[in-house]
Amino acid sequence: MAIDQEILEVSNMFRLLMKKASQDWNRGACKMNLSFPQFQILYGLNTRGPLKVSELADALNMTSAAITGLADKLCSYSYVERERATDDRRVVYIKITDAWRSCY
Repeated sequence: MAIDQEILEVSNMFRLLMKKASQDWNRGACKMNLSFPQFQILYGLNTRGPLKVSELADALNMTSAAITGLADKLCSYSYVERERATDDRRVVYIKITDAWRSCY
């Protein structure tokens, strides 16, 4: 089997694995009432600390727009908060709050 074919098969298997994990998660595996992508954001921030929206998007293979939408919801739960960089107001960091840490 050619290497390109193997890469394609692994990529497809990974995509199916992630789809299955997300479906299982949404069926009730998560008792915190979070979607799988929301949990991915919280997990990423918990392991890496505060990150720029673009850094988080790159780490999770999502778009910055997707991160922004998910972060909006997490902000409404008070699980994360946004913080602007002091040296460049265009840069926004997302960080976990104490409210999330007390749940986790």
